[in-house]
Amino acid sequence: MPQIASNKRPPRGTSAWVQSRYDRIAPRYDRSEALMERLGFARWRRRLWKHVDGSVLEVGVGTGKNMDCYLIVARPRP
Repeated sequence: MPQIASNKRPPRGTSAWVQSRYDRIAPRYDRSEALMERLGFARWRRRLWKHVDGSVLEVGVGTGKNMDCYLIVARPRP
């Protein structure tokens, strides 16, 4: 039997509560960061990634803004 969506909020501090907050904010997050990206974050990120070497473990990938930067340092494994 399919579950019916409810407007009831999950208990505070639970994984479901955290997920519901991220789900609510996600559609607007990149738009809210757009000005800072244009004012320098994008340029700073590209400069920073030029100094990265070796293996990279991306923790908390977020909206994926660093993904294009992997092309700067990506090398095939031997």
